[in-house]
Amino acid sequence: MIVVSDTTAITSLIQVGRIEVLAQLYGDIYIPQAVRTELLRTHPSLPAFIHTRGTASESDVRRLCAELDLGEAEAIILPKGISAASKRVPITACV
Repeated sequence: MIVVSDTTAITSLIQVGRIEVLAQLYGDIYIPQAVRTELLRTHPSLPAFIHTRGTASESDVRRLCAELDLGEAEAIILPKGISAASKRVPITACV
């Protein structure tokens, strides 16, 4: 299973001291670069199970940015790139 997250879920779990719940439930978590940038503004580091990946389609991200912030837009587009790279269809969850 491929799990992609935006900033809110990760920040909330870090703040309550329960970030390990994501690893226990899902294993690896993938975030786009914009989410990493947002997280590192308020958190000095991220757990090793959180991996940063680039998005596959900048044009799709730009189109979504008309209604969403950059981190949310990239988190929606990111699974498409991970799926293409792994040559399999992912089961995706946004946490």
